[in-house]
Amino acid sequence: MAVGEEIDHPEEIMGLKQVRYFSSLEEVKNQYPDLKVEGSPFFIIFNDKEVVLRTSELNKAIRFVEENY
Repeated sequence: MAVGEEIDHPEEIMGLKQVRYFSSLEEVKNQYPDLKVEGSPFFIIFNDKEVVLRTSELNKAIRFVEENY
């Protein structure tokens, strides 16, 4: 999930199956209040069971996916 910043060409990142993009912090807070996103940009990576990474750094999110999936 990406909030406030799109990921260019997400299909090129191995292991990334789906990206949900929210243009505003308010939008994600309304739809997913349990995620407690407090800033923008913000990225959350899920596996099939739970959240595995929460970060405000796009490069960190991309590196995590490339190294783990």
